[in-house]
Amino acid sequence: MPKGTADKESRHFLSSNTIYARTLLGMTQEQLAELAELDRTQISAIERMVSGASVDSVARLARAIGVHTYVMLMPPSQAHPLIIAVVEPKMQKKVVDGDVERKKLRHGSKRGVL
Repeated sequence: MPKGTADKESRHFLSSNTIYARTLLGMTQEQLAELAELDRTQISAIERMVSGASVDSVARLARAIGVHTYVMLMPPSQAHPLIIAVVEPKMQKKVVDGDVERKKLRHGSKRGVL
């Protein structure tokens, strides 16, 4: 394998999986960074593949998303189904919570909202 190929491939996998998970979660880079206890510029650098991430950063990112650390470094074709399996229940909860909130707004709450 040519020098730097593994690094480039790993960065590509991490970037793709980060963008995919963040998009599914409906989060901004800043929101994901806060959840992962990282700086937003680190998330940006990971997504743009401009610098490598430490093992600790990858672990924090994975924990924030809800997957094992190694999933973030897997090829996207293998990682995305695992990410969906974790993120989908969170997405469904958002929809249910959003429906409940919309109903409250439409019908007013017992406290006399609106």
